[in-house]
Amino acid sequence: MFIVLIHYIKPLAEVDIHRDAHREYIDKQIQAGTILMAGRQIPPVGGAFVARAASREFLETMVLEDPYHKAGVATFEMIEFDAGKLHPSCQHLASS
Repeated sequence: MFIVLIHYIKPLAEVDIHRDAHREYIDKQIQAGTILMAGRQIPPVGGAFVARAASREFLETMVLEDPYHKAGVATFEMIEFDAGKLHPSCQHLASS
């Protein structure tokens, strides 16, 4: 499992230009089962998502295709973790 923190490095007005394309990309990754949940940080200095990927390399490749990365408006920080403790409603994630 991974937590990915998105850090805006350009003014919010510039980030917003690419927001629709970024959201569409995130939606595709959710449909593919890679991203489990995603959203904007509060205050709006970036975003975050929880991902399930076979490898860090796979996730790095996915991030390279994100419109925010391509436009140079954000950086992505990947934190890999072992989800050793899960709420019962999330147990199905442990084996994936």
